[in-house]
Amino acid sequence: MKEESFLRTWKGFTATHSPKICPPANA
Repeated sequence: MKEESFLRTWKGFTATHSPKICPPANA
């Protein structure tokens, strides 16, 4: 599903760019 790919991309983006934000997906 697209949601899984989105979550992976989101986690990768947050981990690489803004780990300080700690969004729900990375919580």
